[in-house]
Amino acid sequence: MENKKNTATNNPEMVTISREEYESQQAQLTELKLQNQWLLEQLGLAKKRQFGASSERLQEGLMDQLVLMANEAEAYAYGTKNATEEQVKVKAHARKRQSGNVLDIVPEGTPTEVVEHRLSEEERICDTCGSVMEEIGKEVLHVALPDQRLCKYQPSRKAEHAEAFLKDFSGWLHADGYQGYHKLPEKIRVVGCWAHARRKFDEALQTLPKDKRQGSLAAVGECYCTKLFQLEETLSKLTAEERYTKRLELEKPVLDALLAWAEDASAKTAPKSALGKALHYLREQWPYLVRYLEDGRLELSNNRAERSIKPFVMGRKNWLFSNTPAGAQSSAVIYSLIETAKENDLDPYRYLVWLLHNAPEQSQKDEDWPEFFLPVNAPKECRS
Repeated sequence: MENKKNTATNNPEMVTISREEYESQQAQLTELKLQNQWLLEQLGLAKKRQFGASSERLQEGLMDQLVLMANEAEAYAYGTKNATEEQVKVKAHARKRQSGNVLDIVPEGTPTEVVEHRLSEEERICDTCGSVMEEIGKEVLHVALPDQRLCKYQPSRKAEHAEAFLKDFSGWLHADGYQGYHKLPEKIRVVGCWAHARRKFDEALQTLPKDKRQGSLAAVGECYCTKLFQLEETLSKLTAEERYTKRLELEKPVLDALLAWAEDASAKTAPKSALGKALHYLREQWPYLVRYLEDGRLELSNNRAERSIKPFVMGRKNWLFSNTPAGAQSSAVIYSLIETAKENDLDPYRYLVWLLHNAPEQSQKDEDWPEFFLPVNAPKECRS
């Protein structure tokens, strides 16, 4: 009798699908991966906001990368990857003498008042030769105006409120990336905030594991922004005219390198990721971010205004009980007075006591009474 041994073989089942179905499944898989990445990023950012430090200072490990990045930016600016001090020659320039005409100093459109003090005919006679002296020049006296902080309540964030508030203003306006400011008339030139741009890259960096942060695209973006702030710090003691010239010499090459890098990085970054959003913000806001190069008096960030509203923002939950527009506007007036006092080195409490004690009487005898209470006119006891 012959015994037959049957051996069973398990072959994997093969399923054939069309290319269209395959590509559809791959697209769904990619979308799921991106959604998963986005959720992990949001979780990381939520943890940082709840438990992490609020500082955006670069970590020690990234400082070396900042040095390397600075060299790359310099190399890019001069068209070589190995730029050296011998290869890079900055054309010498003569400093232009500042004009004595006040209209050449202040921004175009700024309200000005020209006050002329004329000598009498007798005073114009020279004591030495007896001839009549002629005018050979003008002297411009600069009077420093007090810094003011003005808060105003509005029921919404519509662009029309900003336009109405600034209807008589012309010049540069430091602001964040709020789109409403970009709809203002052409006489107002919006200057973007590099602190906001850097914050976007810092948030993208925080979503990465610590061992993957150094060398990442998010770290490169933040390093570029930090380099600009470091350069600004070295220029802080210069005059506005000198700062304007040095910015073009030192900071514009960094800006050119950053924009070229951002264009390249955007092509290989998921748009909805934290890094994608940082790159989108940078490129969208670019015309406003580089506008600070137009004048040496402009600032790299909007931090001064941000700091002045910080006390107001910290108490925002209290405003839930300001249930009328009049109450909200009253709060805005008080905050305007307090922040203006602080900006001018006055003790807010003493300044308010002096103002509220004297304002009723002063308003009855002088129609220009508000000028009397400007910080510059405050008594010594109000000084902090």
